Amino acid sequence: MYVVPNGNVAAALKAVGGGSVLAVIDETVEKSFSAAVVLLRAPAGTWRAQQAELERAGLELTAGVELVDGDEELLVGFGTRSAKTLEAFKTELWALDEYAGVRYRDPRDPEGHLMDISLEPNPGALRREMLQRLRGGGMSVTQLKRFALTETVYRASDAQKVIVALLHAGVVTRVPEGGRLGGDVVISLAPAASGG
Repeated sequence: MYVVPNGNVAAALKAVGGGSVLAVIDETVEKSFSAAVVLLRAPAGTWRAQQAELERAGLELTAGVELVDGDEELLVGFGTRSAKTLEAFKTELWALDEYAGVRYRDPRDPEGHLMDISLEPNPGALRREMLQRLRGGGMSVTQLKRFALTETVYRASDAQKVIVALLHAGVVTRVPEGGRLGGDVVISLAPAASGG
């Protein structure tokens, strides 16, 4: 482990000689570094700017969540090049102490709903977001899982559970109709749910 003086991430990367690096950054991502994983802390309400910096640094898979504890709010951002690493980060995020009084808020949620921390998070917000996304047309299970992983605070595994629940409720349909719910199965809004 290296302590980075004055936030000079480029110097730290040179010191470790490349390879896998976890960079923990306070507030801004330095533009001239290359890390495998970045975890950052920034003021709540700054996710879009932080996400853009992570993506400019080559970390195309990102996640942001705001931690809310009473009047205190803080953004935690994460960037990586690996979907597996992003899923693991989100699993750990949902495994935090649910009794600590901290709640989550998805920085992309225009309504700013607060969510309780739980190993099995309430899927209501993900359900709404997936139904909204499906209004634009059918999507494969793989695309919906990728959407959940990369554009919400949820995990791909949470998307699978929501898809199954939506199918059982008759809110969505699938093609093909039978068989395993594999990644190539296309999910669409049921005619009654899409207004048709």
